[in-house]
Amino acid sequence: MSTQNLENKYLSLVSVLGVHTQSITLQEVADILYCSKRHARNIVLQMQEQGWICWESSAGRSKRSQLRLLMNHDEFNEECLKRLVDKGQIQEAISLVKDDEIKLQSFFSRRFGHSVEKDRHILRVPYYRTLPNLYPGTALRRSEVHLIHQIFNGLTRYNEEKEEVEGDISFYWKQKDSLTWQFYLRQSVYFHNGKLLDSTDVVNSLLRCIRRQPAFSNIKSVKAVDDRSIIIQLYKPSLNLPLLLTDPSAMILPKNHQAMKDFYKYPVGTGAYKVAVNDHNRLHLIAYERYFGYRALLDEIEIITLPAKREDKPNIVMDYFELTANTEQTAWVDNDVRSPRDEQLVENVVEQGAYFILFDHRNSSFKDQSLRAWFEQQLQPCNLLLGLPIEERKYWMIAQSFLPKYWHTVVCNEITPPSEQYFKLGYPKNNHEHYQFAITIKDILAVQGVIIELVALDYDEWESGTIDIDIWLGSVMFSEPKAWNCIKWLLNTPVIRASIMGNDIEKLKALEDSWHSSSDQSADFIAQVLKEMWIRPLFHHWLRLRCSPSAQGVKLNNLGWFDFKSIWLG
Repeated sequence: MSTQNLENKYLSLVSVLGVHTQSITLQEVADILYCSKRHARNIVLQMQEQGWICWESSAGRSKRSQLRLLMNHDEFNEECLKRLVDKGQIQEAISLVKDDEIKLQSFFSRRFGHSVEKDRHILRVPYYRTLPNLYPGTALRRSEVHLIHQIFNGLTRYNEEKEEVEGDISFYWKQKDSLTWQFYLRQSVYFHNGKLLDSTDVVNSLLRCIRRQPAFSNIKSVKAVDDRSIIIQLYKPSLNLPLLLTDPSAMILPKNHQAMKDFYKYPVGTGAYKVAVNDHNRLHLIAYERYFGYRALLDEIEIITLPAKREDKPNIVMDYFELTANTEQTAWVDNDVRSPRDEQLVENVVEQGAYFILFDHRNSSFKDQSLRAWFEQQLQPCNLLLGLPIEERKYWMIAQSFLPKYWHTVVCNEITPPSEQYFKLGYPKNNHEHYQFAITIKDILAVQGVIIELVALDYDEWESGTIDIDIWLGSVMFSEPKAWNCIKWLLNTPVIRASIMGNDIEKLKALEDSWHSSSDQSADFIAQVLKEMWIRPLFHHWLRLRCSPSAQGVKLNNLGWFDFKSIWLG
């Protein structure tokens, strides 16, 4: 008998008999279940094996047996929910409670968080969308970027606490002359499939990166010296090469990764965690025992997808660690920390990035700066805030640049209303905040007689910028070093790169050359880009993390996550 049918039979019994010990015959059980006596015997034995009932049979025709059902209706439903969630069958779990979000949220409040099972430390966390693409060098949102760093390694990495570049797969490097760098590789670095890494893996990975990423256009060649070292040749001198190689697109992949099935979902890296399961319902990471660095302290990470039914409705969201039925729920990147236990709030910082709008250079109307200025005037952040629910407004801070520490907003005194009355606004789907702001922009401009068609896009469609869109709405967060990564994002993201200078190739090339050769003029670069008025930062979001005092090593990074490798939970 299938598990679901057996569960239905149990619910039939508990609805008639309750959870008290019953004196009953096998024929009476068969009558309740509308089946034969022989089939009822099999059902009873299966339920006993599952640990759902206690059955003490008595020999003899007139003898009655003792039956006790061990779980009432609600307890049994929770047991079934647990089984479905453990198998990653989230949709089936939602169907089981008939879309009762209160009941579902109550269950997940108890289920998620830290647990120890068979001496393995497991952290289960909820998320509002699936994470199907973990392929470095492709269109990745910030959560995927964080996960890339758990699964892969680069030649170098950036230490946010020390604020410096340090070795990763490369333990040492030197600049042989102004255009030539040599990197030396660690020994005994293994990919998750057991293959030993060598210099050809590194060369192929970096050549792939150069072909795909404009930010790497200053690299002329990458060659292997031997199995344990490579030479990188530049077109122009740059002291920032080790920093550039910390980029997630420069992660080192197996040279034959393109032949691996579903590599984007089941990537093979050298990092502290490897992917065990990645489907529509969950991403399951397990600690890699042959990792060349310190072994991860958490044995398993499960990220469970809890999809919202509608884009305009926030998802069921949870806290990171201490989850009880009475805990006020908080978002993954938290929007609300009304916790009765203030001592649990360990992080409360403004995001290093911004929500923004971008005008597409392909719409010839936007070549007139005074028209762009008109749109910016209508879409002032203070106007957009008024369109949000009043209880959500306090979680946003008006942005004057892409980073909170800068003030780069430009005001244009000449404004010209649009002659055409219809524009398309594109935004990434599966994000409640993007949807809210898009609706608010549409409503504001409708008052001025401008019709806005909203187009929800998959993230790779949005990032590519190839869709016919007039105004782009998006958001970005920058890892350390923030200002340098902001310029890299402006130059490296196709949809942004195409329009920040109005498709003026000479201006863009000059900006790019200056970025490669400069030690640190990032603030001036950002100001120069915003002066063109093709892109306008709107808001900074507040990031908040609440966790149990038993969690050690928890530090919220600039991407709104924390390093899984260094967390310890007592």
